Amino acid sequence: MGMFDDIKCKYPLPLAGANDLAYQTKDTDAQYCDLYEIREDGTLWHEDYDTEDQSDAAKWEKENPGKEAPKELDQFCGCMAKVNKRWVQVLNFSGEICFYTIYSIVEGKMTNATSRDGWLEWSAYFVGGKLNHVNLVENRK
Repeated sequence: MGMFDDIKCKYPLPLAGANDLAYQTKDTDAQYCDLYEIREDGTLWHEDYDTEDQSDAAKWEKENPGKEAPKELDQFCGCMAKVNKRWVQVLNFSGEICFYTIYSIVEGKMTNATSRDGWLEWSAYFVGGKLNHVNLVENRK
């Protein structure tokens, strides 16, 4: 399946309820379940962060310098924790970002999937980090 990033589109989309949905994309640089936003003004933003090893083994080693961590400690869970999160504008991106989601219809409104009522896909074109135009690719029930 591979990795993806999450993207939220705040720029007005020409389909009622589409801006309320969370989308995924494989067209961004990170591909590590990072967060992106297309803001109301058409600018592209990325949630940047630093990573920190917060695994049980790292914590133990910090508290016990020079000693080897016991084998039973989890060495992977928390090893790439995202810290110092901040939003930064993506200024240099020119190209296409396709984003898509599976949605449900609940009380007549689209919501992110609890059932599989439809597939919604958009294609957004950017020049220098600024949205040039966005197209509806597919809205399949």
